[in-house]
Order: sequence, then C-alpha cells, then structure tokens
Amino acid sequence: MPEKIIISFDDEKPKKADEKIIVEIKPEKKLNPSDEIKNSVISSYYRGNPQLTGCESSNLKYPEGLENGFRKIFSLRLNDIFLNSILLNNKYAISSSSSGNTYFIDRFSGNLRSKHSFANESFEKTGIVTDNKIFLNSIKSIYGFDVSAENIKEKKLYESAEGFYIWSNLNKINENAVFLEYSPLEKKALVKNFGIIPEISDIPDVKSGVDISVSKHLFDSVIIYKDFIFIFYDDKIMKYSIGNSAFKEYSLNFSINADTNFLLLDGKIYFNNRNNEIFYFDIANEDVKFTGIKCMYINSLAGFNDNIFIGVLNGWYLFKTSGVQVFSYEDIKENKIETVNKNILAVSNENKIVFHNLNKFHEAEGFTVTSGTMDSDKIVSARIGDDAVFVLTKNGIMEAFNNDKLNLLLD
Repeated sequence: MPEKIIISFDDEKPKKADEKIIVEIKPEKKLNPSDEIKNSVISSYYRGNPQLTGCESSNLKYPEGLENGFRKIFSLRLNDIFLNSILLNNKYAISSSSSGNTYFIDRFSGNLRSKHSFANESFEKTGIVTDNKIFLNSIKSIYGFDVSAENIKEKKLYESAEGFYIWSNLNKINENAVFLEYSPLEKKALVKNFGIIPEISDIPDVKSGVDISVSKHLFDSVIIYKDFIFIFYDDKIMKYSIGNSAFKEYSLNFSINADTNFLLLDGKIYFNNRNNEIFYFDIANEDVKFTGIKCMYINSLAGFNDNIFIGVLNGWYLFKTSGVQVFSYEDIKENKIETVNKNILAVSNENKIVFHNLNKFHEAEGFTVTSGTMDSDKIVSARIGDDAVFVLTKNGIMEAFNNDKLNLLLD
C-alpha cells in the first residue's frame, strides 16, 4: 500500500477532510538481481570468450574493506568426475562429466534441477552457451538442450565418423559453432562447423573444412578473430576462413605441447614456449616476437586490455603486454589462473580457491573446497558470473560465492 502524508496548517485548520492536502508516495520498485539475470540473454564459452582470454564480461565487484567479504551461498556434491569447465546461462550452472552425465544446477539456489545420463559417452571438453541455448560435446557427439520448458529436453545433433573424435572445446564464429575432429590413427584433423539454429529440435548441417596433417600435438581449442579461426598444432599456427576455406600456415619455431597456452589480446596471439617465455603472433604483420616476459614453470594465462596474468609454480604474476611487470604474488603452492574480470582474479591451488582484488592487490580471500573427507580433490573450473563466482572440483563439488557478506567487527 502506498504511504499517505497529510499536511495541515496551524493557522488554517481544515473544516472538512477533503480540504486536506494529500501527497501519495509510491514505494520504489526494487528489482531483484536474480530476476534481472533470469530475464537476460547470456552466452558462455570455454575460457570466457572466443578469444580464450579467461576474462568474463561480468561486473561482479570485490567486497572491499574488513567489514565486507565473500559468502558461500551453496555447496552441492555431484559425486562424479569432471575434467572440463562450468557453463552459465540465465537459469543454470551447467556441468558435464567424464562418466557421461550432464547436470543443470539452479544458479541461485544450488538445487540440482535436472540430470541427463548418456550411455557410452564421456564429456571431457567444454561446450558453449549462446543466447541461453546450450550445446555440449562428448568425445563422440554433440547434444543440444532445450531449457525453455519445465522439463529440460536433450537431442543428439551430431556424431563423429568412425575413428574420429571431437578433440576440441566448442567455440563460435559469427553464427556458427566450430570445433576440431581428430583421428589419432590417421594423424589427421578436420575443422567442423554448423549453424546455431533457433530450435534445438532441428538437426544442423555439419560442414567439414580443411584437413590438417598432425605429427605430434593438436591444441584442444581454436581462437576466433574477426572472420578467421586460428588452429595450433605441432610447430604451426594456421589461419583459416570458413567463408572460402582459404588457409595459411605460420611457423612458431618450437613445438607446442599440453603445457602451451594461447590467448588473443588486441590482434596478437600470446603463448608460452617450453622455456617459459611469452611470445606473441602479430596477426596483422604475420610475425612472431618475444614479449620480454619469462617466468618459472608457467601453467596458465589470462588477460584483458593490455594485462596478462600468469600462473606459475609459486604464485602468479601480472605483466603489461609491453613486458613491464606490475605485480607478483608469492605462494608456497602452484597457482593456476581460473577466471578473471576487471575487478576479481580467481586462482586455484589444488582444492583451494583464492579471490584477489584487482583494485587493491593486498586484499585477497581464500576458501577450501572440501567434502569433509581426507580424500584429495582439485579445482578444475571457476567462472565469475554477474551474481557469484562458481567453482567446480574434479570429484564433483560445486560451490558458489557472492560478495555480500558483512563481517561483524567486535572491539
């Protein structure tokens, strides 16, 4: 009910009620943050975006000051094995396991909304969410999920040919999903793409692109830049266009392996070599140059604007792309860069997640993710959403942390 304020004057007492001046104040309508997210359109990718920078578009802020902190809003035990990353849409935190199960967790309450099991499937790579539509890839198949109705429905959209496996995380270029297939026996990789269709119930036309001959190692992701796909294998970078199937190869002067990381910032693809040095490939000038950055035992990269975050064996570093060191954090354990936005950096060391304030580097807060047993666990993914940070361990513990905790300071 709106409040009523009645104004009267001492020297002029109203004779009738209708002579009073009545001002109605309508209470301001407050929008619930969860309602705002539920009404939004969200896309979610492996490593945050098609450029693999690890940076999320979220505006979630670090709770600065001693009186504020992060609060665990839920903890869920899925009792499964996970090797890939969490995805988010406007309703769910989505995870898929190596045992062939997919889970849809209410991102606000932490309740398990739906579980789907697929026989003879294993989900080891990360799918995509585009405009709230969900596509997940096992090592042999791609599934679409319709979450518009009360009951979530799945449909198999694609299955790879005999002897070929879906090798990469899914990505998106223009209105197409793109991925790599690979035959270990033939040592051959294929670029595949299909149009992201408005209805999950439709079967897409999956098209094959260039054949790539791989000698030793094929990187498990592609980077998107404008109308081009960048693929990394052996000692090469390939620039490929799905529009006209044109491609060009460039030499890296070293052989990549499972420890090599790639990300794209401002037209340059940054990567680490075996000597723990950071180089970049300038797309416009088509050449490779050394940044001047070298760290010991690089395990992860992330970045935004001209900032590069580097996870190492004993902490993490922040460098400018020019090679200037801005900050270093020393730890007795290995730190892996999991996710970042412009306010928060989240790093993991085994089963501990630490949130760092990028506006005040001395502020940080850590949480241990544990099931209460002595069994060891390891964080495999963290994502910064608009409302919370979501964390997943290898053994299936999913937890979420928001930034609204008030600490009671007693004298």
